[in-house]
Amino acid sequence: MQLGIAQISTWEQAALADPSNPHQREHLQYAQVPGGYGVWYYNRVPTTSQLNGSLGGVWDTLPVWGQAFVVGLIGLAGGYFGSKAYKSIRSK
Repeated sequence: MQLGIAQISTWEQAALADPSNPHQREHLQYAQVPGGYGVWYYNRVPTTSQLNGSLGGVWDTLPVWGQAFVVGLIGLAGGYFGSKAYKSIRSK
């Protein structure tokens, strides 16, 4: 079960529409010719890459709830120190 946290996804273009594939994406765009539209189909493929940020391999060993907790702490700290800086600038 995914909790809505951003993840890497990889897509490849398909030549034809596959009605039996519920995960296929369709992209319809005007093709700059009179009455012409272009349709592109994309299928999701397994991802072999991973994000390696400043935490490196430690980040990958954390469970999803741990990653969300770390991101939440960083957001709280940024909001706290940002509001202190805003108040000090505003009071001058």
